[in-house]
Amino acid sequence: MKVTVDSNILVYTADRREPARQRSSIAMVDAIGRAGGILTLQAVGEFLHVTVRKRITTPEHACARVDELLRAFPPPAAASVAALATARRFWMAHRFGFWDALLLATAASAGCAAIISEDMAPGAELDGLRVVGAFDPTGAIAPAVRDLLGLG
Repeated sequence: MKVTVDSNILVYTADRREPARQRSSIAMVDAIGRAGGILTLQAVGEFLHVTVRKRITTPEHACARVDELLRAFPPPAAASVAALATARRFWMAHRFGFWDALLLATAASAGCAAIISEDMAPGAELDGLRVVGAFDPTGAIAPAVRDLLGLG
């Protein structure tokens, strides 16, 4: 099953202010990479924007991390016109915010069955793509994610 992550999981990989979530996020991203998962161009772009805007890291370190991700994963999935149409449909129906809908539609069109996120509603679905909550209350990897990624 092909899996991806929301940008917030990528951001946590660089965020030393949240050590439990950072460790969990690094483990999730590594497991997804080993399992043949993908990233979306939108999530990678949001990682750059958020980590620099929130002063989590410098632009140089953020760009170096993106280079590492691009080496570890296949080329990121980019939004298409069809994904944009799907995102608009779900956004207009008030099921998702627009940018979340576009991320979900892009991942679904790339063949993902699940996306791991901290802030999207776990269990929500868009065109067969299921949202899985990333963390338990302590910041550790949620049991559903452990099952999904075979982390035991």
